[in-house]
Amino acid sequence: MTQVTEATRMPFAATSARFIVTLQVAFAVVGFSLFGMAILMHGLFELGPILYFAIGVAFIVLLGRLMSRWRSRLRRVRWVTVGLETAIAAGQVVALAIDPGITVGSLIGATVCPAVVVVLMLVPATGRWFDR
Repeated sequence: MTQVTEATRMPFAATSARFIVTLQVAFAVVGFSLFGMAILMHGLFELGPILYFAIGVAFIVLLGRLMSRWRSRLRRVRWVTVGLETAIAAGQVVALAIDPGITVGSLIGATVCPAVVVVLMLVPATGRWFDR
């Protein structure tokens, strides 16, 4: 006979984190598409813009891959998400230190979402859900 087991619902913290990461990926795809077009149209073929573009695309691909693996409930998905979001927030802080032209408002907007995701991923309920 087939044994029926009840699936565990994803906790609110994990659902919220997944929603925020989905928004980050969506807005990043739009933003880096526009940035890529600006590079092509204005001939900004210098190392700085192209390197920034390549790093941004790599982060988009990694976050998208994590989103596709979210339902697998693997422990490494949780910890890679925490590490990647921490790297995004740290990169924004470094960008402000390097380029003082970046406004504090954009810095807050770019670091609040990753910080919220990190906090949501470290909530015990999310940890239990990912640990099965």
